[in-house]
Amino acid sequence: MTINNPAKIPKALEILCLIVLSMVFFFSGLTKFLNPQQFVVDTYFYHILPVPWLNMLCMILIMLELTVSASIWVPKLRASSSLLIAGMMLMFIIFIFSTMIRGLNISCGCFGKSSQSAGWSKIAENLVLLLCAVTVFARNLPTRSNK
Repeated sequence: MTINNPAKIPKALEILCLIVLSMVFFFSGLTKFLNPQQFVVDTYFYHILPVPWLNMLCMILIMLELTVSASIWVPKLRASSSLLIAGMMLMFIIFIFSTMIRGLNISCGCFGKSSQSAGWSKIAENLVLLLCAVTVFARNLPTRSNK
């Protein structure tokens, strides 16, 4: 028995989401790659990640952003890439919300020196990106067959 993709999402919407996600994560990762020190400083001000691991975790996140910006275009990697993006978006939303609760007025760190403040508008933007990632995932649900 084969389980078909139940999502009734138009292909054009998926393509739009692919373009948006790919561009956002490519430029975000590239900006951080070109100035990793700025990204580490921006991340430090969240006061969430352990300082001894900050450099390593920031480098992993930069590479992950650049990787998913390309791998989301590979059909066999699309579902897993969009799931990774959705996870990152949830993490970013939680981090930003936690800074708001704690009264921190910091840059989100998304695009280096041209980043926005971490606040409601950034959460709204990240929710749109999360919705895009879920849309792509829903269009590319893995199929399973039982024999």
